[in-house]
Amino acid sequence: MYTITYDDTVIYDPRLEDRQIRSPKFHLAVSKAGSGSFLLDYDHPAAGRLKMLRGIVELQSDGVPIYRGRIIRPVSDFYNTYRIETEGVFACLNDSLIPPFEYPSGVQGADTAENVVEHFFSWLLSQHNSQVTQDQQLKLGTVTVTDPNNYIVRSSTSYLKTIDVVKSRLLDLLGGYILERYEPDGTYLDYFDELPLTNTQSVEFGENLLDLTQEFHGGEIFTAILPTGKDGITISEEPDGDLTDDLVKEGAIIYSRAGRSLYGKITRTEKWDDVTLPYNLVVKAAAELSGVGVLVPRTLTCKALDLGCTNADVAHFRVGRNILVNSTPHGISATLPLVEMDLDILQPGETTITLGQTSRSLSSQIGEVKKEVSDSIRDDFKLVLDDSQKAILSEVEKNITYAVQNSQTVILAAMEKYVLTNDFEEYSKTVSSQFQVLSGEISMNLTTTMETLQEYNGEMQKKYESISKAFRFTPDGLLIGETGNEVLLRLDNDVIQFLRNNVPALFINELGVYAEEVHINSIILGKYLFRYEADGRLSLRKVGNS
Repeated sequence: MYTITYDDTVIYDPRLEDRQIRSPKFHLAVSKAGSGSFLLDYDHPAAGRLKMLRGIVELQSDGVPIYRGRIIRPVSDFYNTYRIETEGVFACLNDSLIPPFEYPSGVQGADTAENVVEHFFSWLLSQHNSQVTQDQQLKLGTVTVTDPNNYIVRSSTSYLKTIDVVKSRLLDLLGGYILERYEPDGTYLDYFDELPLTNTQSVEFGENLLDLTQEFHGGEIFTAILPTGKDGITISEEPDGDLTDDLVKEGAIIYSRAGRSLYGKITRTEKWDDVTLPYNLVVKAAAELSGVGVLVPRTLTCKALDLGCTNADVAHFRVGRNILVNSTPHGISATLPLVEMDLDILQPGETTITLGQTSRSLSSQIGEVKKEVSDSIRDDFKLVLDDSQKAILSEVEKNITYAVQNSQTVILAAMEKYVLTNDFEEYSKTVSSQFQVLSGEISMNLTTTMETLQEYNGEMQKKYESISKAFRFTPDGLLIGETGNEVLLRLDNDVIQFLRNNVPALFINELGVYAEEVHINSIILGKYLFRYEADGRLSLRKVGNS
């Protein structure tokens, strides 16, 4: 149930006959101000009493605030019908100015800050809050965005609106998401590198998905990067060569082989004022290129029925959380961030959600897998394929396409099963897999996902924690690894090895066991037991028959 209030005045409550509105539209968004509008008839108790830029309009869903805004445009027509337009409180950052500044040198505490991103954001909000009234103030929430070196350089030689500094000096350079969190003591701004919560309700083809549009932004792609650092340093003096299987350092640039093959030579320059060493510049530029450069930004716009409006057991969609989208006909099975929502609280079928993600399209992934398999078959066996062999290869490629499109569908179906506990938490353990056939190698990745359903701010939400294991069958044997663990296990027909950072720490073969260091509490040699006791003594006793 949705309700709307203006400070302590009830504007809309479906249970109250005299507190009705018409044509309500709310646009909720991440990292920017949302908006809301509605019509009040002339006989509404609040008609003519709402003040522009004063007081707070709040939209609640089942008692939980999901939007706060201020009135920016009250309009009345010939029939004394009032149209009320509001903007989200995030827009209050337009009301203050940040004077010329140098960060970190000109801001107290910057050099010793545990997280410079959080410190800089906190400083901006304190500057804003000192210039505005209490209704316009915003509080610092949780900040998980960090800088690897914990050192950022930001400056301005002119007066700027606080909102422009937040966008240009934080969001544009560091990415992440700014979410408004509405608490009884005020509105908090959380700044997350990744959205920590997931909607419990998903978007399913054939269930609540009504329409879907995919938009790809090719103009943002780049396949090479020319980085510069503090005082104009470049990477020209660093040694040229391969950085990874795909990235190559050449002169003052780093380029992607795969990116150039797919899209051509597209170079972008990037400046990092906080980087002082060329090697660190190489690391940052490589991460930027592989992270967003050759990936195609994709935006999904869905019209989906919010099942929470028709089923009290289903939680409403929430902006600023991830959401599971499963539409096999469109080749989509993924968890995507819900970044915008046009909410119609009276007609839930008209609600539209916008999902944003930077990723390669599914079709390009399928094409690359098919090409790898096809090239591997041709290169390894040096075959000139006749028509029948081409038909077989075509069938193999069709099966690969089908597997890629449907693997995540199986995973999502498995994730619907829970084990309910008595403290508002549910756990579900699922395993997803990825299978690759490369030249001379077969690789399989298994990801165990632990799903937790928890109560958060009066609502249910999901969290996920994943542990991935990789199995690679190579000419050197089977390699088994796990994310976050520096130890690898290698199994071959004549040896078992434990490798730490690719250096053998222990191995077993037909001649015995070899290790750099062995920790033993007790050992039996023949009929005698040697034991290291808790008090430091070494005891010896006979075991077995005399």
